[in-house]
Amino acid sequence: MKSVIFLFVIVLLLSACAMHLNVESTIPEIDESPAFDTSIRISEVKGLAIGNAVNGVRLIKSANYRQAIMQTFQRNGMFTKVGVENAKYLLDVQFTRHIEPFGGAQMSCYLDCEYKLIRVADLEVVWEKTICETGTGKFSDSLIATTRGRLAVERAVQNQMKALVAGLSELKGKI
Repeated sequence: MKSVIFLFVIVLLLSACAMHLNVESTIPEIDESPAFDTSIRISEVKGLAIGNAVNGVRLIKSANYRQAIMQTFQRNGMFTKVGVENAKYLLDVQFTRHIEPFGGAQMSCYLDCEYKLIRVADLEVVWEKTICETGTGKFSDSLIATTRGRLAVERAVQNQMKALVAGLSELKGKI
């Protein structure tokens, strides 16, 4: 019995290693992404205090969500320059709902995010959209709950990135 308890404690301690968001796994490969001949800067991500977190640890932080957006744009060749201070456009990012999974055999993460693309020269909002996406981590993905939670969050972020690129595609030929 002691060995079973000891093994259980070891598994719990090792599961803490899964408690970080792997930004690289949130970057989608998109077949047809728009290519804009302009530069963009990403704002500080706001609204992340909304909702709960995986076992009390919030996986999505402003810096890593911002990094996921920048890497998505860079990897898919969407803008000539990404993340530069003197960019022509600013992407404002605001979470309106952010619920990370807490427990269960199947865990889901809910992310609702409002995006606004602002032309810096005159501060005109040229595009805005609220995107609602989810991600799920299943028992078949991992026996360890924290890993399922992390996978759910990573998948929700990746779904957000795909939807963001699709939304910005509406601007092809306009900016």
